[in-house]
Amino acid sequence: MGRVSINAALEVVGDGESDEQRFLPPTFLKELGMPRPSAVEFYLKQPYHPDPRPWDQATLVTYGDAEGYDEPGELAGRKFYLDRQDAYTGEPEPWKDDSEANRANERSTLALEASRPGRTFRFTLRFRDLDPNELAAILVALCPHQFRDLLDGRRSDSYCSKLGYARPLGWGSVRIKAKQLLLLDEASKTPALTPVTDLVAWVSQHYRRTVTQNEWLAIHQHKHPDAADYPRRNGQIYTFHTHLRAQHSRARRYR
Repeated sequence: MGRVSINAALEVVGDGESDEQRFLPPTFLKELGMPRPSAVEFYLKQPYHPDPRPWDQATLVTYGDAEGYDEPGELAGRKFYLDRQDAYTGEPEPWKDDSEANRANERSTLALEASRPGRTFRFTLRFRDLDPNELAAILVALCPHQFRDLLDGRRSDSYCSKLGYARPLGWGSVRIKAKQLLLLDEASKTPALTPVTDLVAWVSQHYRRTVTQNEWLAIHQHKHPDAADYPRRNGQIYTFHTHLRAQHSRARRYR
């Protein structure tokens, strides 16, 4: 309800730092696939049992191929990109495709002034009239790695968040750290911002665990073992999806 606002993040640039130190050279990215809602294999929950559609031999649960013929599936949830292990190995760079074919591809992207790994940015989050537990939840959501000991998830060693462009290719993995918490008491005669002495202790006092916490932490795992490139068939993302569509349509003819 407008009680929280975040300003734009500004890069922390040292004296004399050059553009070459701050930015990667111009980079041709691999074609970014965009699974549309029609890709039911991702957008709908696909039950893993031998007979997902008892009314025919098709393999996919869909939105309902025909009214009164089959039942629509259940939405799988919000699209989320996991942190890829191979984004940290250097070679091969999973985001890059400098081939002549990709350079000529109208769907490819030339990334300019992309920040180099390890760059630091700063921003301020302002809030008003939040309950302490609400503020603690915001801090944990932004900074899971910083408060990992408090969360004590099954993967409490390392977490990160995803921001920006080309996240499915391995870019955009960041860690946010709360440097200071300042509280304003407007009721006092001389309102002033008072810093919280021990931020971790304050969050520990006010944070409330949730039933979905471990599930939420799992998808924010640093170097997630399940993260991978777009599925492809014969080297093409589009071909992978169209092959599944063709198989599904063919199998719908049989009971």
